[in-house]
Amino acid sequence: MNKQEILNLLRSKIKRVNFPKDIDFNINPERKELVITMTENGICSNMQTDSSAFEGWAICLKTWLPEFVNDVVINGKIPKNKNNLHYNRFLYRLKNSLIPILGLKQMIIRMNWSFLMLQKMM
Repeated sequence: MNKQEILNLLRSKIKRVNFPKDIDFNINPERKELVITMTENGICSNMQTDSSAFEGWAICLKTWLPEFVNDVVINGKIPKNKNNLHYNRFLYRLKNSLIPILGLKQMIIRMNWSFLMLQKMM
């Protein structure tokens, strides 16, 4: 399911909703997996901007579309400047927010073709 299909489905439940342009969303319904793809701008932006609000959208989509979302995959490109404070906050947020908040069994982070899987202790 692509970004527009997800948005249409979400709008059938919540009338006034729009996705940010710098984040792409896809759902694999067979695997019940939400794939969030972030641009470098989103990864290196202030966490209060729309471009960077991945965890809010993960929570929203898992809450409003539970029949389609069990797990979350975060895709993105590691920025050239790894010392960027917003990038470091992004990494902190990945590690400390999504797994406990969403109760995910796993969250997969794909950055520059290297894979990192964070697993919740069960």
